[in-house]
Amino acid sequence: MKSIAMIGFMGSGKSTIGSLLARTVRLSFIDLDDIAMELAEADVADVFANQGEDVWRDWEHQALEGMADIGEQIILACGGGIIIKPENRRILEVEFLTIYLKTSQEVLVERLRDSQDRPLLDVPDPEAAIAKLFEERRELYEKTAHTVVIADKKTPKEIVDEILKILNEE
Repeated sequence: MKSIAMIGFMGSGKSTIGSLLARTVRLSFIDLDDIAMELAEADVADVFANQGEDVWRDWEHQALEGMADIGEQIILACGGGIIIKPENRRILEVEFLTIYLKTSQEVLVERLRDSQDRPLLDVPDPEAAIAKLFEERRELYEKTAHTVVIADKKTPKEIVDEILKILNEE
C-alpha cells in the first residue's frame, strides 16, 4: 500500500489526525512543514517574512519530493498550501493515498481565531483571509484527494476510525 498524505486547510487537523492514525497503524508520522523547515533552516514564519511565500512553497515542494522517495510507508501531514503547485498535486495523486480532511469555513474560523503562528493570517482581517483562501483552495483539495473525510464536529478518534474503515475497504 502507498503512504498516506493528509491534506486540507490550516486548522483542519492534519497533524493531529495523521499522528493518531500513524500510532494506530504503527507507521511513522511526518509533518511536512518540519521537513521543509529543516531544508530552509528557518521556520515557516521566518521564511514568509524574509523571503516570501513563493520561497516557502519551493521548500515545501522539495520536502514533498523527498517524502515521495523515502522508501517506506508513512503517514504525512501536508501544509495547507501544498496543493497550490500543480507539481505537488501530481505527486500527491500518483505517489500517495491522499485524504482530504474537509472542514467547514465556520469551524476553521473558530479553530484559527486566536492563532499566532499562521503567517497567512497575520493580517488585519484574518476571517476575510480565511474566506479568500478557503474559496481558492477548496476545489484543489477535492480534485487532488483520493478520498474525502468530513472533519467537522468529530473527535480525532472518530475521524481516524472513519479513515481506517476506508482503508480496509480498499
